[in-house]
Amino acid sequence: MNSVNYRSPAKVNFTLDIKGVHGGYHMLESLVCTVSICDEISVLARSDDKVTVEMHGEGCEGLPPLQNNAYAASVRFVDTFRTRGADIVIRKGIPCGAGLGGSSADAAGVLRALSLLYGVGEEDKLAELAAGLGSDTRYMLGGGWAVMRGRGEKVSFLLSPLRLWLVILVPPVGVSAAACYAEYDKLPRSCAFSSVPPEELAKDGALLCNSLHNDLFAAASRLNPAVEEAFKEALALSPDGACMSGSGSAVFAAFKDEERAFRAYNSYSGKFRAILAHTL
Repeated sequence: MNSVNYRSPAKVNFTLDIKGVHGGYHMLESLVCTVSICDEISVLARSDDKVTVEMHGEGCEGLPPLQNNAYAASVRFVDTFRTRGADIVIRKGIPCGAGLGGSSADAAGVLRALSLLYGVGEEDKLAELAAGLGSDTRYMLGGGWAVMRGRGEKVSFLLSPLRLWLVILVPPVGVSAAACYAEYDKLPRSCAFSSVPPEELAKDGALLCNSLHNDLFAAASRLNPAVEEAFKEALALSPDGACMSGSGSAVFAAFKDEERAFRAYNSYSGKFRAILAHTL
């Protein structure tokens, strides 16, 4: 095998509770699921151990190739498994700075693509590599429904058949995750955590849609008022629930029914980019 093409999906946070701060890191509990928005990753084997990464798509032009997670993932893969290098091209379908896990999706996708290219099946080592590449990357390596805890590195994967349809609204300007957490620290603390374990929410679409929440929403809205505007437009679509994903800036309207989601998507005429997606 000389080349591999791989589609790496985005994720959506359906709940996000900040449980406290430990060792300078925010401890969270979040119910997440991968969704049908993907970055396309192409890897071509090289004869030496060098790695190159090209990224194409809106919002990624200013990111130096050697300073992104995909490059770090590929270098660590080659060093760990002693394989040849690769020329990697990533075509972005996941909006940047939107809280949809695009950077982690690229890192996890590169690990998956290289493991297919070079026949590496050591899942434990791949998971260890992923865990060192960012809070979401370990989860993104597996995908599906899961609960993330701690800094995001503690992942409990769930066997849930639940499918939801989403109309995702993406403001033109993203939100820096670091800035969002810093802004969160300035706001009054909330002691109100969800009374239903996230594992139970993943079993019941109606219960989940009534329980969507994100502790970072107020902070993200202060940094980027378009987040709150997008949230109001999401609510105007009459969904079963609406919420912000990650640290923003994307918000989503969630539907239990595909037809209602499709109608809402087609009827949307607001100011933000709209994407129709579903959970995977």
